[in-house]
Amino acid sequence: MNKFFQIRGHSALCRVGIGLFLSLVNFSCAQLPPQAVAEPEAPVAALPPEDIGVDLSCSYFYYLWGKSAELDNRYDEALEAYEKLHLCDNGSVETIRNLAIVHVKMNRREEAVRWLGELVRKTPDDSDARLLLAGLYSSMGRTEEAVAEYEYLLARREDEQTMLMLASLYARDARFDKAREILDRIITRDADSYMGHYNLGRLLRQQRQFPEAVREYEKAMEINWSLPLAFEVAEFYEGVGRLGESAALYRRILEEDESSEAVRIRLISVLLSAGETGKALDELWVLREYVSDPQRVDVSIARLLFTTEKYQEAASILSAVIDADPEQHEARLLLGHTHYRDGKIDKALKVFKAIPVQSLEYEESVLAQVRILWENNRRGQAIQLLRDRIAGKETRKKSFYVILASFLREENKVDRARQVFEQGLKEYPQNGEFLYEYAIFLEKTGDQAAALVKMEEVLALEPENSSALNYIGYTWADQGVNLDLALEYIQKAISLSPDDGYIRDSLGWVYFRRGDIDRALVELEASVGMIDDDPVIHDHLGQVYLVLERRDDARRAFEKALELYEEEAKKAQVRGKLETLDRER
Repeated sequence: MNKFFQIRGHSALCRVGIGLFLSLVNFSCAQLPPQAVAEPEAPVAALPPEDIGVDLSCSYFYYLWGKSAELDNRYDEALEAYEKLHLCDNGSVETIRNLAIVHVKMNRREEAVRWLGELVRKTPDDSDARLLLAGLYSSMGRTEEAVAEYEYLLARREDEQTMLMLASLYARDARFDKAREILDRIITRDADSYMGHYNLGRLLRQQRQFPEAVREYEKAMEINWSLPLAFEVAEFYEGVGRLGESAALYRRILEEDESSEAVRIRLISVLLSAGETGKALDELWVLREYVSDPQRVDVSIARLLFTTEKYQEAASILSAVIDADPEQHEARLLLGHTHYRDGKIDKALKVFKAIPVQSLEYEESVLAQVRILWENNRRGQAIQLLRDRIAGKETRKKSFYVILASFLREENKVDRARQVFEQGLKEYPQNGEFLYEYAIFLEKTGDQAAALVKMEEVLALEPENSSALNYIGYTWADQGVNLDLALEYIQKAISLSPDDGYIRDSLGWVYFRRGDIDRALVELEASVGMIDDDPVIHDHLGQVYLVLERRDDARRAFEKALELYEEEAKKAQVRGKLETLDRER
């Protein structure tokens, strides 16, 4: 069933619940009591017309056999009995129905459809059979046939459940207008239809019509407030930024079920998003009383204290967690960061060093140590620590090679840095991520030709690496070469990462280099809308504005680039462009 619709089933004697139509499992059917075996002297003419010629003793035997096997989940045996019953009773409606249901239970949908088709031909107004047939069509992707069955039923009698199922089918098929039309009809017929308002709310939410969805959800809650619905609406409020209403609804749920861990966690998340750290901390302390593993909550409490710069309180809690469970390396990692932020450098290094190689936190603990050493002018120790780690097969990580090479580059030891990458390539020869980092390193050292070679190697390993595609395409565009292929690369990168503002800047820049200024403007303005703090993008946009003779816009773009650039050489270039604009003025 479409996730935006939850249809309530109904049951009656000899009817299959609507909710089971779509799941296609666990069907049950309470058969009408079989006809009593006729007395030997009873005339054949006393039977209903369709039963003329029926062998009642045969029918009764196979019916009991089939029903017993079906109830005992022996479906192959039930199928055999019902097929023989079908021969005995001249294909009665109830036997056909039983055959269809057993086929459904066995997930033989094609056979079930065939038997149901025969059933509706014999009894055109059998709504249960048509609903089951529609459900099967829907599950098989035969949407139009399912729609035809639902519409046939609605043409004879409009009932809410059939309408909801048709609306669900339309929504699943992305025919939202059709689904909306049916749901509106339900609400028009019954303004207090809980399922109508609830499913309309879900449909509108799917279409991102949030204010209207809120209205329908709230109407559904007025009609029938329930914990599952309240939780769904609270999550919806949270998603659309209505944090106060979300928190209030979570609190109301907790009034009825105060031990719900999931709800309290959601409430804490909302409070943190709203900047109400103190209230979130209070809720964490309450949560601790209900969970089976309070140490997990203790770590969360300590992390929150860490973010509010209450380092000593955080350290006290984390130390207690580690004392209780020395294998709590997540707590140990956080304790190390806490000591460092509290100015206790050697204590932090000692805690990080105690995290073993086999733990998930090992790599981060080593990177934390080298960062602390580097930032505190103990650079030789940082470099040596990394060298020691990459020397051992069990202790080395790709990131250690990358960081060591970057440290050596900053120490102006470029050749040694390249040797580190070459050494890393022997350990990770077919690793696209490592090759990409090597290429970026080469770019930073000014060896763009070697960087391009490495990026091509990345693409040979990972043809859909959008970052590598973007790098190569942008580099060619910047050099004014291979512009057609550069456009192809960048367009492919955009298709892989459509929300990446840097790739969109590259697309704008290759259009600019190709002389397609209008397209360049569209892409670069979109890029600035995504990333407003990158000087290169503003610089590119300023140059497009210049070509379009929009000088005031160009000035603003260049001024923004000048503000954001850090390298003096880049700043000088932009100042030159601004001075040119001043002279022209």
